[in-house]
Amino acid sequence: MMSKRGWVILSSIIGVLIASLWFSGVLFLWFANLDVKQSSPLTIFKYAYYFGHQKVTQFYLILSVTIGFAPVIAFVAKKLKTKKQPLYGDAKFADTKQINQAGLLAKSGIVVGKKRFGLSEQYLQFAGQQHVLMSAPTRSGKGVGVVIPNLLSWQDSVVVLDIKQENWCISSGFRSAHGQKCFLLNLAPRNYQSHRWNPLHYISNDPSFRINDIQKIGQMLFPNLDNEAPVWQASARSLWLGLVLYLIESPPLPVTMGEVLRLLTQGDEYLAQQLELRLDSNVTLSSQCLLALKEYLDTPERTRGSVRKSFTSALELFYNPVIDAVTAGNDFDLRRIRQQKMSIYVGVTPDDLSRLSPLINLFFQQLIDLNTRELPEQNPQLEYQVLLLLDEFAAIGKVGILSKGISYVAGYGLRLLTIIQSPAQLREIYGHDGAETLMDNHALQIVFAPKNPKVAREISDSLGTSTINNRSRSRQLSGKGGKSESVSDHGRALMLPQELMQMGADNAILLLENCPPVKCQKLRWYQDRQLTVRGNQPDKNHYKIPNIPKVTPKQHSITVTQIRCAEDGDTTSVEQSEADNSATSKSSQPNPEPISQKTPINDLVTDFKNVVGDENYE
Repeated sequence: MMSKRGWVILSSIIGVLIASLWFSGVLFLWFANLDVKQSSPLTIFKYAYYFGHQKVTQFYLILSVTIGFAPVIAFVAKKLKTKKQPLYGDAKFADTKQINQAGLLAKSGIVVGKKRFGLSEQYLQFAGQQHVLMSAPTRSGKGVGVVIPNLLSWQDSVVVLDIKQENWCISSGFRSAHGQKCFLLNLAPRNYQSHRWNPLHYISNDPSFRINDIQKIGQMLFPNLDNEAPVWQASARSLWLGLVLYLIESPPLPVTMGEVLRLLTQGDEYLAQQLELRLDSNVTLSSQCLLALKEYLDTPERTRGSVRKSFTSALELFYNPVIDAVTAGNDFDLRRIRQQKMSIYVGVTPDDLSRLSPLINLFFQQLIDLNTRELPEQNPQLEYQVLLLLDEFAAIGKVGILSKGISYVAGYGLRLLTIIQSPAQLREIYGHDGAETLMDNHALQIVFAPKNPKVAREISDSLGTSTINNRSRSRQLSGKGGKSESVSDHGRALMLPQELMQMGADNAILLLENCPPVKCQKLRWYQDRQLTVRGNQPDKNHYKIPNIPKVTPKQHSITVTQIRCAEDGDTTSVEQSEADNSATSKSSQPNPEPISQKTPINDLVTDFKNVVGDENYE
């Protein structure tokens, strides 16, 4: 049985043939000075049958049919004609139709540039679920041209690596005023202002899943290293499992990264003593906790020292009391970022970027891990996409979960806008194959004028080549001979490396799948009428910047110390901790009220909850 499409094609062919026959009849009657209104699709056949033997009639019949069927003949000839393939390629920039077909004229999506169409300019926005990579040298306008325009236009949730915290100051007011919950995670705030994030808050309360969650974080903190025997990292992960389980199973001790480090630095003798006390008490430890800690304690001293060094070197940031306090509570829930509109700015100053990169890396790995457990199709509450705006992506080191999982995270509603200075940065961190995998999984790449000739050559090669015709003429010098002309094909890069390097500060190129390259213009948010109304500027604040709470590292340190000392029954350490904090603190924070060494442990826990939040004990 013929399909619907087949019937449509057959009907079209019959209709064209009938129309051509009717038109041919009109032409014949006109040539013969007869009434053209008498024409029908059978006119040609009638006159050919009755008068076809006359030469004049034959001539006009052939002429009429030829003219009448000329459009059909031309169409068929064009379809049958084999298109000559250009010898060196046919590279060219995309036209308006191709730009539209590529989805760049959508009303929402990742803003990648702007382009003039006639007398008007339009944003180029990349809709869908695919990732975007931006490669541009430093001081080339990445922030004002891509980062901030997206923060002022992206309608769903966003997480941005905010170096210098300019993005928070410019865009958080607008996003907050339009229903977004905005948070600034300032990992080492000199003004003590930051929202808080506790990586251990996301460990399951169900013992059946708890170990899996702890081991995932351990894998992020202690990944296997290429230049080191895996036994050291594996031993550190085993010790991590034991220490975290000990804290979870030892209320009221806080379950935080800083407390894990403090527990280990109490010394191996202290740890062994605590295990003995717990074995003799009614509050026992789980077999997994005991096995992991016993494995560490039974290791020879020299080996144990190496394991301890590997462990503390990965957690040394938590010696810092400010970082300890920032990671001791939770002001937002990463698991809800696809359920409600939320904006998280991970703030860091340039001088701290290298030092804090392991902690930033852990944050993004945990964010991705927590949001790749359930597909939106499986839970209708997961209604928002999350844009991960990774400025200076290479600076945070190798994000292990992305190197293996970038091909599937888009299906969970996570879109990456990855910003690097050059592909060489990715190759240095992820290796050649790993970097190629990352780049291949970004469907669109934004290219600004490169400064490095090698990078310019790579981009030029990716743009392709076009075939051009060169004509050459020659003649004999004596003047007796004739002239000759020859035509030859030559290949030329769509843009030469030097042309790319001289592309100018206002232009950009978009490379995307299944579409010729797009030549467009950069955005500058402070020159755009629509965006300047949304963003705060030094001389004009359109929107109120959300308040940022203060962390209290001094209060946190005193309270944690007293809880531990009260738990151990060591009143001398309580007095000493108060004296040490009082003597060494030069903070601008108000001094906390000292807590009596006789204060009941439950009261101390209540005070601690007020500092770090109740969620750490749920």
